[in-house]
Amino acid sequence: MSNQADNFDILDASVEDLLIFEGFKPINAGTHRLRIKNEIFKDKQQRDAVRTTLELLEIIELADTTETPVELGHKTTISYSLYTKEGKPNQIGQGQLRDLLEVLKPVFGGANNRELIENSNGAEIIATLKVRTNKQDPDQKSNEIKKGSIRIE
Repeated sequence: MSNQADNFDILDASVEDLLIFEGFKPINAGTHRLRIKNEIFKDKQQRDAVRTTLELLEIIELADTTETPVELGHKTTISYSLYTKEGKPNQIGQGQLRDLLEVLKPVFGGANNRELIENSNGAEIIATLKVRTNKQDPDQKSNEIKKGSIRIE
């Protein structure tokens, strides 16, 4: 029981002792060497989805050289919802996931998409990333892999 109480010590400190939340930052637009980790999950609407975590290993070329790049090791995620809220196939989510899996399949194989997703965890890829702005919240930005830009070296 004392171990659990130790986790709350920060509450006995001042506001200034709390960490500052710097927000979620996408990886800069450009071409990068990335490590991927895929997981199958249920999204916020309880739809079947795949989440790909991208870890920045090397910046090859920035789209905007005036931007300050995020640090190596920075991680961001891309989620692919496989179905719409009505339960119909999600063309965007499935299409973007297909773009990724088509490149991974010749190297990592698998009898089906689930096996391919599992087999490719930890793979290193070269990909060109875009930064998307959320239409409902312009301050919220996320990454998207540019279609046709993924390769394995």
